[in-house]
Amino acid sequence: VNFAIILTFGGATAAWLAAVEMLFLTSVLLRFNFVRVIFNVSQMAISVGLAGLVYKSLGGVPSVIGGFALAPKLILPVLSCHLAYFSANTGLVSVWSRLRSGRPLLAAWRADYLWMLPQSFAAPVVGVAMAYLYFRAAPWLVAVLFIWLVYYARTSKTNLELQNSQRETVRALASIVDSSSPFSGGESERVAALAVELGKKLGLGGRRLRALEYAALLHD
Repeated sequence: VNFAIILTFGGATAAWLAAVEMLFLTSVLLRFNFVRVIFNVSQMAISVGLAGLVYKSLGGVPSVIGGFALAPKLILPVLSCHLAYFSANTGLVSVWSRLRSGRPLLAAWRADYLWMLPQSFAAPVVGVAMAYLYFRAAPWLVAVLFIWLVYYARTSKTNLELQNSQRETVRALASIVDSSSPFSGGESERVAALAVELGKKLGLGGRRLRALEYAALLHD
C-alpha cells in the first residue's frame, strides 16, 4: 500500500500517511510504550520518505501529476524505491535490536532480514498493480485488492500461529525426555538457546534457524 501511494501521490504524502497508520497501530491497537511508539512511527516515516525520494530522483513521477503507464522506464525507479525502503526499514529495526540486546548489527540484520529480501519484491509488484488499478481502471478494484491483501495477511498470521504451536509441541516432547533424569532438567531448552545464538552468529535465518532449533530440542 505504501508503494502504491508513492507511485500515485508522491513520497511526502506516503510518509505522512505511513506515520499516521503506524501511530494508530502501535499506540491504540498494540499499546506499545511511548519510546517504542516514537521509534516505530519515526522509522516508518523515514523509510517511506526515503523510498519516495529515491523514486523521484530516478525519474519516477506520481501518477496524479504525470499519469501512469506501465513502461520499462518504470522498472529502475520502482525497484530502487523498494530497495531503499527495505534497507532503511530493516536497518533501523536492526539498530533498535542492537541497542536493546547488544547483538552485532550486521550479523543481526543478516540473520533476521537478509533471507526475506527475495520474497519482499512482491511488495512493489502489488504496489504497481494497485496504482495502475486506481489510475487506469476503477478505484473500487483497489479496494478489492486491498481486501485480498488483508485476507492474505490474516492467513500468514494463522500460519505463524501454527508454527508456534508446532514449536510448543516439540518443546513439550523435549521436556518429557528431560524429565526422565534428575540431572537433565531444562537441558534441551539450554542446548536449543545456545544453538540458535550460534546459528544467528553464523548468519542463519528463517527456516534454517528454525530447523536448527528443533534439532537441538530433540537432540536426545
